[in-house]
Amino acid sequence: EISEFTSLQHLSRNKLAFLSNKNSEYNKIKNGVCLIKNGDESFLDNSVIKIPVVEPKLIFSELIQTYCTKKVIDKPNYIQKNNLHICSSVNIGKNVDIGPFTSIRSNVVIGDNVKIDDRVTISENCVIGNNSHIKSGAYLECTVLHENVIINQNTVIGKCGFGFIPMKNNSKIFLHIGGVLISKNSNIGSNCNIDRGFIDNTFIGEAVMIDNQVHIGHNCYISDFCIIAGKSGLSGSVILEKNVILGGEVGITDNVRIGENSIISAASKVWKSFPKNSKIGGYPAQNLYDWQRIQVNNNKNIKMRKRNE
Repeated sequence: EISEFTSLQHLSRNKLAFLSNKNSEYNKIKNGVCLIKNGDESFLDNSVIKIPVVEPKLIFSELIQTYCTKKVIDKPNYIQKNNLHICSSVNIGKNVDIGPFTSIRSNVVIGDNVKIDDRVTISENCVIGNNSHIKSGAYLECTVLHENVIINQNTVIGKCGFGFIPMKNNSKIFLHIGGVLISKNSNIGSNCNIDRGFIDNTFIGEAVMIDNQVHIGHNCYISDFCIIAGKSGLSGSVILEKNVILGGEVGITDNVRIGENSIISAASKVWKSFPKNSKIGGYPAQNLYDWQRIQVNNNKNIKMRKRNE
């Protein structure tokens, strides 16, 4: 019996996952059911039930599409008053201020002392923690905010990520069944996009500061006290450990881990993981001091060539 879809690292009895990228940590898994590429069956422990297929991720996503559907309450009762559109099942705390032309859908929970500005949309089953502030034009879906979180203007949180397998005739975005969890005291800038997880949640830690026009892909894990400057982009499954600082226009490719207390200089393009306390810069990114020495040498060589011409 399969009762739950899960990611491989959380695979256990009566759960289904898939394996497409080999990782030595996965040999610790001792139970559950796993979709796996033909010929790779020996990679997992014999106690794991293995189903060999050609494209594990594609088959897994098709099963999610078949068996996971968004729960919709039949004919929810909406209260329309003072240019507001609020479902009657919304649980609203004390001292909540909601601006005009805002839509709040079924089963949303709103804590005490929350301020929601005009033209905000909060989709089904979201949770808004105490003392949070959601500013004009923001859109929240599949999202949980802890206390004292600020979401600035026109930011979109919790939409499906960019997960798909290229097909010749019909590439489709996978249905994402994860959510977005944002911890207390975090600030999300305006015009940002934070995608919900494919299976597990996209996670934003405590007291994280995110500037305007930042994109965070599905399954990212941003630990406590990180700072991300404007126009930066994180591809899917990026991990930032505690106290990581990103300068403006930094790009990080998928499945990269940046160790705690690291700093990435502005406009760097990061294609690999780095350990804690790293100083990172360049394109492609490397140790910042090595990159600076390379640039100095390049400038000297250019000057010498000009003299010789």
